Amino acid sequence: MKTISCFVTFVLIFVVLGRAADAPSYGFTLQETERYIVWPGQACSYMIGQLRILELREKAKTALGPKFFLKAFHNLVLRGGSMPLDVLAAEVDAWIAAAK
Repeated sequence: MKTISCFVTFVLIFVVLGRAADAPSYGFTLQETERYIVWPGQACSYMIGQLRILELREKAKTALGPKFFLKAFHNLVLRGGSMPLDVLAAEVDAWIAAAK
């Protein structure tokens, strides 16, 4: 219970500093906190996936230039469902090669 009270204190600091609107965007909710407490690897794996997808998006943007379309990239990432990040990277590479 102490972990939750520390979290609530942290969120209150955001409110006092006038950044209450930022709190939800960082997942600062009691439900999120409880989930991370019982499943700590979830937040880490989520962030690793997010960073890798952003990296792949930048790679595609750089490679394709004006031929890059964000909607098409999103469709590519989502159509395969859940997959290892290395497999997603291979999918993105094939998509880049086909779009050139």
